[in-house]
Amino acid sequence: MAGGKETGGAPFKRVESLEKELGHLYNRMDTQGHQIRNHADSLASMNIKMDQKFEEILSAIIKGKKTGEDLVADKPIFSVLETPKGPPKEYNGGSRQGTMGGSGGNRDGGG
Repeated sequence: MAGGKETGGAPFKRVESLEKELGHLYNRMDTQGHQIRNHADSLASMNIKMDQKFEEILSAIIKGKKTGEDLVADKPIFSVLETPKGPPKEYNGGSRQGTMGGSGGNRDGGG
């Protein structure tokens, strides 16, 4: 009974290895759970800000109609909303070519 096989050493090492692997998986799941919660909180915060901005714009439109001013027609939408910072981002169409599953780029699904 001095050898590992007689005492069950090999199966025990396999169980230890599986326990470590399972522990790593649980840690990753826990980390991802925290990330999901943080993202959900961020989305909720953004949703609240969007609702507040919508209410501001809606009340400005209503106020403008009551006073006879045409607030929205006189200003582009980005002057009513916050102006984006920095130059506009341009789409590089070449980076997504070939992702249509062999359809030849026909986006309407027809042949």
